[in-house]
Amino acid sequence: MPPIARSLFLILVAAAAPLVAQQTVPTSNPDEPEYILPSADIQRILHTDKNFATLDYVSPDGDHFLVPKVNELSTLALMSKKTLRLAEMELRPQTNRLWVLDTWGIYDFRFYSLKDRRFVDVDLPEGSFASDFTWSPDGARIAFLAHLPDHTEVWTADAATGKTRSWSTAPVMATAAANAGQGQRASEMLQWTPEGTLLTLLVPPARGPEPVDDRMPQGPLTRHTRPEPVPNPTYRFLMRDEHDEDLFEYYTTSQLAELSPGKKPALLGSPSMYESISLSPDGRDVLAVHMERPFSFLTSYRGFPRRTEVLDRKGAVVSTLAYAPLREGNMRGPGDDAGSARRDFAWRPDGAGLAYLQRAPKAHGDAGAAN
Repeated sequence: MPPIARSLFLILVAAAAPLVAQQTVPTSNPDEPEYILPSADIQRILHTDKNFATLDYVSPDGDHFLVPKVNELSTLALMSKKTLRLAEMELRPQTNRLWVLDTWGIYDFRFYSLKDRRFVDVDLPEGSFASDFTWSPDGARIAFLAHLPDHTEVWTADAATGKTRSWSTAPVMATAAANAGQGQRASEMLQWTPEGTLLTLLVPPARGPEPVDDRMPQGPLTRHTRPEPVPNPTYRFLMRDEHDEDLFEYYTTSQLAELSPGKKPALLGSPSMYESISLSPDGRDVLAVHMERPFSFLTSYRGFPRRTEVLDRKGAVVSTLAYAPLREGNMRGPGDDAGSARRDFAWRPDGAGLAYLQRAPKAHGDAGAAN
């Protein structure tokens, strides 16, 4: 090769080398969708702690307030786990709790003492959330559900020191009766007894494996309307078949139990689809509401049959106070008279039985009264 041609060849090779190197660097595929993060300023705003002290859940002794810290954001890892969406209830089968209690919520809390004018910090396990706070009668402790990464337990925290402890390692069924909101209303599934023990709803120890879906159809899948008009709102997640019904019952059936530190849980009565429990002021009886079959493919779980009962401390039924049949849309079930149905039962603070709401009968000729 002539010297001039050889020199030109080497110059061309040297000039092309950076281009070759550039082409070997992997680049993102423009046709592949990717997550795009907002600007740094917006990220800073989203991650700024918005929690502030609201003193509205005071202890019975009037000294300590619960001050929760709520996380408004979740993560892809938490959001992507398996979720069952059945009759408008979103359930996490891996942890036996509601979807909202598995993804975000109260990640930390502390106490504020009026007497000492100071905050008391509480240490919670990393990666956990808390709900269903319930003060002890003397105001010295607060019980709550600790939603750990793989299950839920009953924990307590000392108001004076902030020290926490696991009350029992028995897994809790935090679905139908759990407090899904992030407010500080009293729990409907965690109750202190006069003896200092705790009543709650556990995963039934002998419930067996999750119902298996038989993929072989027994016949065609059909849907039938009712013979009478049934106005229904639009629901996102309704049950579709018998397997969904079995899953719903499996993940909402819980065992009423009494917990004592260092002791095996005392099981009370038989498992049921409990939606709430409330201990009487004297500690002798439990007001319980639970769902029953038949379910429906047309409405949410809020329309399923419900029975309100009084149980003794061993879990046996003392009396049945009310029964609400299946409701689909605005259709009332057989025997359901909205004008006389008793509802919203609650123990009287003075211990003299129960109070409830009942609509007064319409006056003669009052056809335009509200239903």
